[in-house]
Amino acid sequence: MRFGLSHDMKEKKELMMKNVTEMTVAELERALEAKRAKLKKLIAQKEGLEKKLGTITAEIEQLGGASTTGKARIKKSKTSGSVRLQNERTLKEVVTTLLTSYKDGLGLSDLAQKVLETGYKTSSTNFKNTLYQCLYNHTGINLDKLTGLYRLVS
Repeated sequence: MRFGLSHDMKEKKELMMKNVTEMTVAELERALEAKRAKLKKLIAQKEGLEKKLGTITAEIEQLGGASTTGKARIKKSKTSGSVRLQNERTLKEVVTTLLTSYKDGLGLSDLAQKVLETGYKTSSTNFKNTLYQCLYNHTGINLDKLTGLYRLVS
């Protein structure tokens, strides 16, 4: 058994360390092929993990545990790769439903707490601001400036 890098591994390492403008076309093609091979391997690994996660999720649901397909699911952006939660109902729908139960209205803090108690999922670092934006742009909700309570428009 030899210790150290094989000839191919040394060559790949040298290619990766070389400046792109100094590489020959053949070297560029080898570097590109190495990246494609690594990408293919990572995609296969990702698919395997997703399949395993699906199996685990199904087992959790079967045992009566919390499901990721319940109130909120995770949606991954195709372009940026960012992850965001996706609820069954929009924030606007949840707020409207809550305010129908509270005819006297609710303040921003109370409403934010009640929304989260319904199981609404958010990754917002400032949920009150997100809720405020929703309320501000909702044509069916008014702010009583005297009491500071949000109410449905009659």
